Amino acid sequence: MKPEDLIPTIQGCFSHNLESVVLYGSAVSGNYQDKISNYNLLILTQKTLETNPLTGQKVIKKWLKQNPPPLIWDIEFFKSSIDVFPLEFLELQESHKILLGKPLPLFTVHLHNLRHQLETELRAKYLQLKNHPACLSGDSKILIGFIMKSLPSILTLMKGILYLLKRKPEQNWQKRIEQLALLTDIHSDVFLNLIEVREGHHAYPRKEEVPSILEAYLTELKTMIRFVDKLEDL
Repeated sequence: MKPEDLIPTIQGCFSHNLESVVLYGSAVSGNYQDKISNYNLLILTQKTLETNPLTGQKVIKKWLKQNPPPLIWDIEFFKSSIDVFPLEFLELQESHKILLGKPLPLFTVHLHNLRHQLETELRAKYLQLKNHPACLSGDSKILIGFIMKSLPSILTLMKGILYLLKRKPEQNWQKRIEQLALLTDIHSDVFLNLIEVREGHHAYPRKEEVPSILEAYLTELKTMIRFVDKLEDL
């Protein structure tokens, strides 16, 4: 199901309160993978809505089988969230597609807010992985699955670090990893190997390989945390 298939329903449900329908994420940035990626939609409204007009619509039920629910934000909420979600707004600023309605409002992202968000999210990812129940139970299948699931988020945080360094991030994941490796102390092979597995070019790791993969992954996350932590003067 394509995003354009939702437009008539969105128009009918939101009517004159509709400001814009925006496609963002991998479908626009160039990293979309069929059967793995999904479509991300932002619906901007003129006035606040505490209830969702799309609730119960048949086409939405079909949409949710493959994609996350569309975000529904009013313009005031959008503008007041820039300092809280700086990375998401930078990504949105860099690559999006207006499917319907007006262009996005102009906005500026401050790097000190971005640095704080990156450190917070990197530390959270590190702790989630290190303290995952599968680490104690020894369930390698669940653990490698969790590592693979975390990979797109980590690659997005890499993009954020490149923004901090005032570099234009590569959209291609492999090129982005190599770009960051040239500017920091991370070892690119840890992430590149995981991407090869995710894209089906390599088989899933064997049970006995998972602990060393986790250790290497955590080591690189710690390296990223230290790097961002030192950029406090932004």
